Amino acid sequence: MNLPVTVRKMEEGDLDEILTLEASSSLTPWSRLLFLEEMSHPHGHCFSMVLHEDLGPRIVAYLCFRTMGDDSELLNLTVHPNYRRRGLARHLMAFYFDFCRREKVTKSFLEVAVGNEAALHLYRSLDYQPTGKRPKFYLGRFDALIMEREIGENRGNKEQS
Repeated sequence: MNLPVTVRKMEEGDLDEILTLEASSSLTPWSRLLFLEEMSHPHGHCFSMVLHEDLGPRIVAYLCFRTMGDDSELLNLTVHPNYRRRGLARHLMAFYFDFCRREKVTKSFLEVAVGNEAALHLYRSLDYQPTGKRPKFYLGRFDALIMEREIGENRGNKEQS
């Protein structure tokens, strides 16, 4: 990944850009209120990935998750369609794993639509393993695959962007 990006805590001022991206990328888009609630949740963590361009900074990806004791649940990871397949999701996941290690989190969980091949490929490449399925979880039509992985030590190239 050779793009000039930084990852920072999500701010309320980010939400107009994020909501536009969310609406175009998700089967079940989050609302402004849901983002605000997650940003203020005592166990919630939301981060924006900002691309620094000549025309000014813009949000190209974001990540929300919760940590509770030894566990973390990845809730939302989205990359702008124009910036996919450039390593941004992997970069955010490396950030996420580092954050979890600092917080002494040992296990990560997530749910992903079974038809989301790009996300499934990413998560499998990061050693997530399927542990169950939620039938018709998305919109009452699409199944969700439940996946988990141990956080543990840094796994080198698999987690690098």
